[in-house]
Amino acid sequence: MSKERFYLIAALVLLLSNLLLVILLWYKPTSHRPENKQIIIERLHFDRQQEEAYLKTVSEHQRGMRAIRSNLRQLQTAMYKQLASSEPVDTDSLANEIAVKGKELELLHYHHFLEIKQLCRPDQLALFNELSEDLADMFHPRPPHR
Repeated sequence: MSKERFYLIAALVLLLSNLLLVILLWYKPTSHRPENKQIIIERLHFDRQQEEAYLKTVSEHQRGMRAIRSNLRQLQTAMYKQLASSEPVDTDSLANEIAVKGKELELLHYHHFLEIKQLCRPDQLALFNELSEDLADMFHPRPPHR
């Protein structure tokens, strides 16, 4: 085998492997992980009536989260707009308001799960207690896929 032929084959192998890598990175399969709502329904063995009540509390919870997050974004925007100011600005009050909104959001989550607990029958409370140990991991923001 001549050097030219060897280099041609090596270049083709490298080109094909790069092309395959690009295709795999571009078209990676989407996660088929069930939504947290479905996980909770299944883990707590909710019946149809409990599921309907649960989905209603989820809608109310999401509405509350949207309102708090919208207000939080407004406060953050106001704070960061002050960076363009040529004069020193006291951002403590805005930072405190942002912290208060963060606290409101966490309390909203906590009360939402208390509502879910109230939906449980006595025989489901052990399942709820097991679930409560996993809640922080289930609902923390996931890092973006690269």
